[in-house]
Formats: sequence, structure tokens, C-alpha cells
Amino acid sequence: KQKTAYEISACLVGSEMCIRDSWGNQNIYGQQPSKQKQKHLSELEEGKYSLFKIAVKNGWQGVAYLMLQSGYDLMHAIMDAMSEHKYQLVLTLLYKTADNATIQKANNEKQNLFHVFAINGSKAPKDLTEKIVKELKRRDVDYNSQDNLGRTALHYAAEKNFTFLIQTLQEGNVNPNQQDLKGHTPFTLLLMNQMAIHGVQEFIKNSKTSIDAVSYTHLTLPTIYSVQISVVAVSLKKK
Repeated sequence: KQKTAYEISACLVGSEMCIRDSWGNQNIYGQQPSKQKQKHLSELEEGKYSLFKIAVKNGWQGVAYLMLQSGYDLMHAIMDAMSEHKYQLVLTLLYKTADNATIQKANNEKQNLFHVFAINGSKAPKDLTEKIVKELKRRDVDYNSQDNLGRTALHYAAEKNFTFLIQTLQEGNVNPNQQDLKGHTPFTLLLMNQMAIHGVQEFIKNSKTSIDAVSYTHLTLPTIYSVQISVVAVSLKKK
């Protein structure tokens, strides 16, 4: 831990000021910060990108754990790990506390851990996905809650064609007809993903409630036709 932290700076171990100044002053040594570092620098200053996320992204485990020991919010730490696709770390952090209230919290966008995992977890290995989702359900994280955009976890899972999470949420008491602030339901978002035709069939088949007629205002004609074919195919199978 100490070595990792000191590699960032010999003077201010793991501090946000140290990271910012180290990156911002690279031109003193004849080097310009990379575009990625400039982006992180700007996001740090605007409060959009946390030091913990930078530590996770760069594999500075010592800095990350020092921050947790110093009181960095665990829920935000888990969200940071999710957004950086560090799924084993997500699981480790979930197991770190028995306090369900911490795990159930939402961020400033009213997104809880189910929202954030739905957005970032579609590429996670299946074994880790199953464990993370099982743990979130066990800790009573609300998968029906709506964020600032009026979206539930199912909206994001559908938009990402996150098949495992879609099916898992459909096993619970989810509303496939819940509209976000733009009038989109999880089903319409799935329809708009032209790579998700099989997902559309499964969505209809696994839905516990009937799916309302949807507005096709935002959908292309080929997509509408493919949806109609999918609906007919599923209906025939059910008969």
C-alpha cells in the first residue's frame, strides 16, 4: 500500500491535490498530459470523476483501500468500481459491509446500484454477474426505483440488451410498461436496439404482465417490421 501511494507522489500520499498537480504540471518536464488525463483532470475539478475511480482505473489498490479506511463512501466506491468494469472489486466491496442501508443508497442522479450495474455490467463474466445480482437482491436494493430520468434498472438493462439482468428482473415484480421522462418503456428501448431481436422475443415471452401498445415515433421502419415478426413468432410458439 505504501509503495503504491508513494509512487503517486513522495509528498502527499494519495491526495486529490497531488494527482491533479502531478498531471497538470507534466509540461514542466517537457511532457503534456494525455487527452485521457486532461479529461480526468477536468472531471476532477468539476467533481464528476472521483479520485477513488482514478485509483481503481489505474490499479492503485493501495490508494483505493487507504481512501476507504479514511471514510470514502462505500456505495460510491462500488459505483466507481462498476463504472470501471472492476467486477471482482464490486463483489469484494459488497461483502465488506453488513449494513444494507449503505448498499441501498442512491447517488445524486437518484441511481442506486441496480441502475449503475444495468448501465455498466453487460460485459461482466457470467459467474460474477450472477453473484453481484444475487447480492443486490439479497440486500433489498430497489430495482423498481426511478432515477432523475424516470428510468428503472430495467430501462437501462433493456437499452444495453443486458439479457441476464433483464430476465432476472422480469422474474421479480417489475413493470415493463413504466415510462421514463421521454415516454420510453423498457420494451421500446429494447426495440430501438437493432442488435436485440432475440432479446425482444425473450422479453415478450418472459413478461409476467401484458405489454402495452407502444409509440413507434422514435423507431425506424425496419425495426418496426422486425418487431412485428418477433411478436408473431412468439405468439405462435405460445399457442
